[in-house]
Amino acid sequence: MDDLRLAELISSRLCHDLISPLSAIQNGLELIEDLGEDMMDDALGLMGQSSRRASAVLQVFRMALGRAGDDPAIRFEAVRDLSAAYFTDTRITPVWQITPTGLPPKAGLPRAALNMMLVGQDALHLGGTLTFTCPGEDLPIIMLAEGRDAGFSEDVARALAGKLPLDEATARNVHAYFFGKWCVRTGLSLRHEVIAPGTLRVDLMR
Repeated sequence: MDDLRLAELISSRLCHDLISPLSAIQNGLELIEDLGEDMMDDALGLMGQSSRRASAVLQVFRMALGRAGDDPAIRFEAVRDLSAAYFTDTRITPVWQITPTGLPPKAGLPRAALNMMLVGQDALHLGGTLTFTCPGEDLPIIMLAEGRDAGFSEDVARALAGKLPLDEATARNVHAYFFGKWCVRTGLSLRHEVIAPGTLRVDLMR
């Protein structure tokens, strides 16, 4: 039943994140139906922007929460580009400071970085910047979440530490719950602290 509960929460979060862009596409279609060619350009612009947002959400979930993220061919550059699409027209800006080595990263690390990104957005309730630093193919991965009141809520912090019971998990903190469990399974550890007002640092280590 635990697996079923986790699947329900992830499905709820995915649906929540897709409702807005998919509804905007529907709104664009209704504008064309109601007002015809006069609103064609505006409607197509809205629909294009929203479809790109929906596509980015699905790709992020597929790589961060699904087995696609374990593909050894995935590089950090792909994660960087995907994060840029994911945060387009939001109040969060991702910055990737990656040291290129010409070598592929260790399997699973780009997936880990995407999960860090997903929990990082939950720390920036009022928007801000997520900055990622990594040596290119190995750990540590360091994320700085900078913005007004940046920080994890108590339940997210407990979830990341693997101390949140599944019956207390919600669609809002399911990313943190999943990532905490994933780190335990893969032998990785997370450390996070507010190092200055408005600045949260998260380290992913062995």
